[in-house]
Formats: sequence, C-alpha cells, structure tokens
Amino acid sequence: MSFKGYIFLFFLSHYFYVCHGLDFIEERLPIKELSGSTYDSVRDLIWFNSDSGHSKDELIYSYGRGSEDLISYNVVGFKNIDWEAIDLDESCENIYIFDIGNNYSKRSSLRIAKVPIDLESNILSPIEVHEFHSPLDFEAGFIRNDNLFLINKSYFGPVNIFHLDLSENELIKGINLDIRNVTDSEIFDDKLFILSYSSIYLSKKKINSFSNGQSEALTVIGEKFYVTNESGRTVILEKKSTIEKAICLISLLLILAWGIFENLEKISPSKIIFSK
Repeated sequence: MSFKGYIFLFFLSHYFYVCHGLDFIEERLPIKELSGSTYDSVRDLIWFNSDSGHSKDELIYSYGRGSEDLISYNVVGFKNIDWEAIDLDESCENIYIFDIGNNYSKRSSLRIAKVPIDLESNILSPIEVHEFHSPLDFEAGFIRNDNLFLINKSYFGPVNIFHLDLSENELIKGINLDIRNVTDSEIFDDKLFILSYSSIYLSKKKINSFSNGQSEALTVIGEKFYVTNESGRTVILEKKSTIEKAICLISLLLILAWGIFENLEKISPSKIIFSK
C-alpha cells in the first residue's frame, strides 16, 4: 500500500472513531454477571448491581467517576434471587432494587425493594418490599414520581411497559413497544431510554447501535450513554450536536472524494492502452 493509502485509512478510521462517538473504557469493572446500573446525580456516582449468577451475596456497588473507586454494599434482608435492575428516586436518597428476573417463568412472585442510601455504612437494609405475581421475565425497571415501572424482556415479540399498582401490588399493562431483548432502562431529562443487547432506544425510536457483547446495563449522563455488558466492559457512546454531525458528514464526503480521485488518477487516459 502507498503512503497516500495509509493516510486515507488513517482519516477513515478517525471518522468512524470520532464521528460515531465511540469511546472504550480499557479496564473492566470487577463485577461478574453485572445486570443493572443508574446514575446518582447528587453524589456523582454510578450504582451497579449483579444478578444471582455472580454469587449468593446481596451486593450493590457504587463507582466514583472521578476517583474510580468501586465500593460494595451488602443489602441484608433481601435475597438476591435474580436482581436485574436498579434505580434511584428523584431525591437520590433511596435506591430501588428490582428482583424481577423470571427465566422460564419458574418464579411464583417477583419483588422490588426500597433501600435508603448510607455511604457511611457498608451494610444496607430495605424499608419497603413490594411483592407481586407475573409469569413474565423482566430485566428493566425504573421509578418516576414515586411510581414503579417494568419492561418485560421478550426474546421474540414486542414488549410492554407495566406500572406496578402499589395499593394492590398488581401490574397494569401499558404501552406496547416494538423492541426485543430489553435488558435495562433509564430516565434522563424526562426521557425514557431503553437498552437491548446491541441498541439504545429513545422510547420507540432506535437512536444508536453498537457491539459490546451482551449489554446489560445503561446509564445516561448528559450527552453520554454508559453501556456495560455482563462481564463489566463499558462502552461510552456520545451524542453529537447538529454542528458536529455536519462536520462529520463533510469529513466523510472529503474522504470519499479523495478516494475516488486517487482511483481516477490510476486510470487516467495517458495510462490506457488501446488494442485493435
């Protein structure tokens, strides 16, 4: 390959790396079977949970974005049968743990615990536990205005958003979404973001696709999406402004034009041999 060819490939790879907004955290979080995450805007922390595939311990974790300290907290009195999601109320005073995994519909009841946050203690305990029944398998849950919501996973068909009626501890079926393999969700700036194995949706609309193994946890912070797979590997996807998108499009057009003119130069009329 010529020197110009290497330059061309460099700028092309730069386009896909920068303009598509992908950044990779090199270090994996030391959490196995990680299954949920949420952002604590008061303390500038990301909270994680693992499901029962990690261990029989009932652990949640806080991760300092500045310090990169990972601290574990033992949740007593709330068994980890299959913890799949985690979320905070608007005050960030209480964390909700969604014990809602139901593979093969084996469980007779699902549960959600409300746990006050105390960073001074490594032992936390729930002050409320809501138990309800459903044959569905859930991996996504969130709280909004003191209302609890769940989204079923669904390998084959569309999913639904369910509201948990706390007065009766019953699920109320809500809107239908044409999404499959839902693994997490996050409310940010009054918008609902939904994660599947390889895509992010803003409500019903797909807004990003990526490759990160089996993605399990989504955290939205400003213009960035933190997507973590079950082995702890995190990918950061950054939304681009209109101006940035325009610059990226112009860059791509210039790259393509360069490639075309380079090839035209190779087949210029002076190099063509005519045969009888």
